[in-house]
Amino acid sequence: MVAQLSKAVAEIVAQPEVAEKFREFRVDPIGNTPAQMAAFLQEERARWGAVIERTNSRLD
Repeated sequence: MVAQLSKAVAEIVAQPEVAEKFREFRVDPIGNTPAQMAAFLQEERARWGAVIERTNSRLD
């Protein structure tokens, strides 16, 4: 199921009109694999988690 969804999303994001719409919102359209996305989220959590802890930030 995850592989099918990942493939479908990658195909949609690769369409020029969809990619352009993403760019209008200053988002780079990429079609990662589930493993690449998991690695990206882990890196982001490590990076921003440290900032959040250091600044004692909260989302209310």
